[in-house]
Amino acid sequence: MKGANQNRKGILVIQSMGLGDLLCAIPVLKVVKRAYPDEPVTFLTSFQNAELLSIISEVKEIISYRSKSLSEIFNLISRIRSCSFRMVLVLNPIFRGSILAWCSGADVRIGYLRDYERKQSMRGFERLFLTHSYVPRDEKM
Repeated sequence: MKGANQNRKGILVIQSMGLGDLLCAIPVLKVVKRAYPDEPVTFLTSFQNAELLSIISEVKEIISYRSKSLSEIFNLISRIRSCSFRMVLVLNPIFRGSILAWCSGADVRIGYLRDYERKQSMRGFERLFLTHSYVPRDEKM
């Protein structure tokens, strides 16, 4: 099993919210690329955001979706799994992003955890999907 994990490469960044949130993700991409210069970065977002990402040099590939239908989600899961990502970063507090991260099979899955989700994680539910979580320093932000 360790041999299979060594073949994993690349980082998937999931940010499926609006344009403003996508713009806030650009500094994160720069930091990720600086920390992992040899890892290709793939970005998963909505179809409306994909065009903007095409001009961001840190992003090697863009995976976009048009709808949130069940068939579209299954297609996304299939595509994500086939890429064998080493790491997934979920930049928005949407539970669907954490599930997609888990479905990727990546060994490292980092995501946003709001206060009520942190309380749930004490019961172990959220830990099924993320290996690492972060909470904003200032809850008002």
